[in-house]
Amino acid sequence: MKNYIKHNLIALLIVVTIVFIVEFLVSMPWWSFVVPVVFLGAILSYFKWQINSFQIGFIAGFLLWSFINYFLHLNGNGIVLTKIGLFLSSSTVIVVLVSGVIGGLLVGLALYTGTKIINVRNIEIDDKKFEL
Repeated sequence: MKNYIKHNLIALLIVVTIVFIVEFLVSMPWWSFVVPVVFLGAILSYFKWQINSFQIGFIAGFLLWSFINYFLHLNGNGIVLTKIGLFLSSSTVIVVLVSGVIGGLLVGLALYTGTKIINVRNIEIDDKKFEL
C-alpha cells in the first residue's frame, strides 16, 4: 500500500513538472504537453507502476492550469480573464475553474491513454496462452 501511494505522488510530481516545462517554458502550441504525458504513461505502465492514471493526470492538470491562469490574471491586472468572463456572462473565478477542468481532462486522458498503450496481459484462447 505504501508503494502505491508513493508511486501516485511521484507520478503527480513528474506530470506537473512535464506539463509546466512543455507548456510554459518551451514555445510550443497549447496542446503540445499531451504527447510527453502519453509517453510518461506508457513508461509508467511498462515499469508496472500501479497508479490512478486519470485521477493523477486530472489533479495535476487542474491544479497547474488553474494556478497559472490565476497567476497570469494577477500579473495582467485582470484584463483578459475579465473580458472572457464578460463574454461568457460569468466571473473570472468561473473562467479559471473551467480552464482548470479543461486542462485536467486533457492531462488525465493523456496519462490514461499512455498507461493503456502498453498494458501487458496474458490472454487465454481455447486453452492456449498468448502474451501481448
